[in-house]
Amino acid sequence: MLWLRDSVVHRSGVTVDHWNRETEVCRTWATEEDLRFRFDIASKGGGRTDIQNTIGKGDVPALFDEIARSIPEAKEWMALSISKATAAQRADLRELAALMGEVKGVVEVAAVEAERAYAAAPFGDDHKEMEFQESLEKALSTVKGVRDRLDALAATP
Repeated sequence: MLWLRDSVVHRSGVTVDHWNRETEVCRTWATEEDLRFRFDIASKGGGRTDIQNTIGKGDVPALFDEIARSIPEAKEWMALSISKATAAQRADLRELAALMGEVKGVVEVAAVEAERAYAAAPFGDDHKEMEFQESLEKALSTVKGVRDRLDALAATP
């Protein structure tokens, strides 16, 4: 959640010919589906009314277009934000790739141990060890494929 430091909420009504300043305490956050703004204002009965404005994902591009048209420096802000988000995503991908490398190491050690167990098993008693070794080799192959894909994504400009 982001606290907006340069924002104000005003309120008016049908019988009022002006806008009244209500609060400067505004919060915003984004989800995968929408952009939300939240604040509270005084209620008629003396309490507080909590208000949340939700802008759906489908409306966000039009909002960005309007901002870009109306605020000349907004294009630079948007470009910088995109650059920061891309760098953060790449850092996350590099971290995931490193974790997958660690998982790969664990699976490789387990595969070596499975091979030893298979080799040490008495003749005719190695079916379970063989199945275990095959499942570890499949897991190792999957981990390697995921890590290769993460490395490729992290390297994408």
